[in-house]
Amino acid sequence: MEGSRDELQETQPGQLRSTPAVGCRNRRPAKGKGIQPAQEGGIVHQQIRTEPTLSPPDVEKLLSALKKADVNIVAVGGGGLEHGGRIVFACDDEDGEDQTQRAVERLAKEGYAIELVTKGMNEQGYLHVGAMRNRKGELAREIRAARKAAGAGYVVEDVAVGVPHARNGESVFPVQVFLQRAR
Repeated sequence: MEGSRDELQETQPGQLRSTPAVGCRNRRPAKGKGIQPAQEGGIVHQQIRTEPTLSPPDVEKLLSALKKADVNIVAVGGGGLEHGGRIVFACDDEDGEDQTQRAVERLAKEGYAIELVTKGMNEQGYLHVGAMRNRKGELAREIRAARKAAGAGYVVEDVAVGVPHARNGESVFPVQVFLQRAR
């Protein structure tokens, strides 16, 4: 991928120079540096995956449980939420405190089956974490990058898009693409 310094660029297969930490609101770019990847040893990019299938299925009940646990969702995706589908989301990292663990504990206490995946290859599949601008083709670019990083035999399961951050007067959206091995 080629482009100017201000474009989102792939530096290694599956690694974007502009990749922000989804759910890590405090990772702000240094002046003139653009969006930077998370530092080694920083909070791991994570995604919670669950089905709002308590009887009866009720996505509002799940979201209310997260609110009671003081969890802020900063990226969300999924589909068929009350028809056997899944909701996938990333939690805020307020003042350096990642809210993911609090969300997992609360949802488990409420009876939800939880899958927690981290950036990269997992037992469940591959989680790509990237960033896109509000421009044509950006989501397709992220999906191509995710497919390339996951390797052959993986298909897109879902996409989560997050709360935008301003960069040089332009909105940049964190994005997570989760791929599973083709069945």
